[in-house]
Amino acid sequence: MLGRVHNTNIPEMTTHPFTFRKPLLALALSAASVLSLPTPSQAASPASFFHVSGFVRLYGFNKNYGAPTKPDQRSSALGEGLNITTDPFLGGFGLGLSVYNANAIETFPAGDKAHETTLMGAKSSLTTVGQAYVQYARDGALIRAGRQIINTPWMGARDSRMIPQTFQGVWASIAPMKGLQLMATRINAFKSRTSDGFTHDNLYYPNGYEDDELYGTTTVFPKKTVLPEASGTSVIGARYHSGPIHGEAWFYDYTDFARSTYLNGGYAFGKAHDAFAPYVDAQFMHQTGGSMFQKYKATLFGKGGAVDSTLWGLRGGVKFSGNNVSLAYNKLEDHANAFGGGSIVSPYGDDTAMYAAVMNIDLLAYGPGDATELAYSRSFLDHQLKLKVAALKFHTTYSGNPHAVYFDATYALSGKLKGLSIRERLAISNGASSSAYRSLVYNRLMLQYRF
Repeated sequence: MLGRVHNTNIPEMTTHPFTFRKPLLALALSAASVLSLPTPSQAASPASFFHVSGFVRLYGFNKNYGAPTKPDQRSSALGEGLNITTDPFLGGFGLGLSVYNANAIETFPAGDKAHETTLMGAKSSLTTVGQAYVQYARDGALIRAGRQIINTPWMGARDSRMIPQTFQGVWASIAPMKGLQLMATRINAFKSRTSDGFTHDNLYYPNGYEDDELYGTTTVFPKKTVLPEASGTSVIGARYHSGPIHGEAWFYDYTDFARSTYLNGGYAFGKAHDAFAPYVDAQFMHQTGGSMFQKYKATLFGKGGAVDSTLWGLRGGVKFSGNNVSLAYNKLEDHANAFGGGSIVSPYGDDTAMYAAVMNIDLLAYGPGDATELAYSRSFLDHQLKLKVAALKFHTTYSGNPHAVYFDATYALSGKLKGLSIRERLAISNGASSSAYRSLVYNRLMLQYRF
């Protein structure tokens, strides 16, 4: 196993407690004053062998709970990511490196329950080499080995925190014909969004396994259980897109945790620029296996056993005059004698493949039941402003009947400030059976500059 990447000695930033928005404005103004300076990629010659890109990200989370037994939580951080890639050499070889860093703006005493730890963990600073790979690409084929970002429907970067989730292993893809892509990967180690190194675990392992700062875990194993290392994951998949038709098929083998088959596809009745363009989509997933859960007596929602989950979904909508209105439905079947009563197993936390899902408000979190989402989205000001609003309703077996509203707006600047954007995401949910989560206002605000 690769050694862990330890944090650099960045001085701890100590501040008095404060809310996030006022310091965000002050930092945004100071950041904007330097954004017009040439970036490394702008200063480099187009013929340069090395290419540099990245981001500077200022992020704030606020969670307000409607329960006296659950204190409100907050966190804020400033960080950056730097990507260095090369031009192809020796007929198609290439190299890539990505270094990520995050620093807490407000620090908390150890164990302070007001600290929201999923943004960057509990430490005051975090530095990691998230990508370091060699690849060979030629004639529509690619093979990449090393630390890397992998994006598939149920295993991906989940880049909605300070740093993305990355993996160590081999990725291969080929495009044998127009519109078709075949993909496969084998990963043996994993770095979460709050970890500084790669370990042989996943988000079902307890925080601290192999000294991994693994925040955002799902507690399923009995306390003090001694667990073996995770044996990684193998994935094969195919995507096809031709005219109005699109589809994909995936098989995941999360070794000892679950085997998963996922299908997704749809048809668009019209073209993107038509005045009226309806579309329909459907998805299906079935999971089995789970020897790890059985052997070590794991339970979720008080239910143990083998993995047996079945998810399906339908979505229909229409695009007209720049608007997009959709109605989506997901159903996660009850399997009373299975792990989690039929719950989805997602070892790396991915959930956005489901049609009815926003900001961790979904059937992965709530367990078996059904979800309905009515959504509206549109781009304004020549696509500088993107807006989405949605309403969701759930009926679940173990989490009550929650409902939620969601707002997502991104404004991207242009001209000399091109690359700078601000994004606001707000979810308000009510009705979950847990007393601590019956009411939750979850706000995420991000200022980002990409270069």
